[in-house]
Amino acid sequence: MFHNHWMHGHRHKPMFEKGALKYLILDLINAKPRHGYDIIRELEESSGGCYSPSPGTIYPTLQMLEDLGYIMVSQEHGKKVNEITDEGRAYLDTHKDMVNQHRERMAECFGSAGSAEFGAMMHEMKSLFQHVAHSGRQGDTSPEKAAAIKEVLDKAKKEIETIIEDGVND
Repeated sequence: MFHNHWMHGHRHKPMFEKGALKYLILDLINAKPRHGYDIIRELEESSGGCYSPSPGTIYPTLQMLEDLGYIMVSQEHGKKVNEITDEGRAYLDTHKDMVNQHRERMAECFGSAGSAEFGAMMHEMKSLFQHVAHSGRQGDTSPEKAAAIKEVLDKAKKEIETIIEDGVND
């Protein structure tokens, strides 16, 4: 998961208040049956890559929704697919205001982050971070490689800061 606290060096309050994610998940499943990673991907895309819930967040919520009778799970091509039940639709209808409130909160939090360009940029940053972290965990990064990577990252950071502060030169 690409955490905002990684970028800013400190923790933030959670993206959603306790229990709020279930409304968005149920709303996504209402739109079409989905498996867990599809839900993660959809939430990540709708936030422009800024928010990606972990499987440890999504799967217990799906289990809770199933236990409550709001979704049912079937197998399709070896994957569990979650479908909304009539009880789930009724619950969602009763709580439309909560769904809208949390969708609005996402829009406020991410603003232009929902754009395709921003999402692609965040995906590249996440991919770069994962690649460097994987290399470090595998022991593939010697002190010389680490210094060279840090130098490239420092240069990129300075160039990005210039673009953010001064704009793009045509």
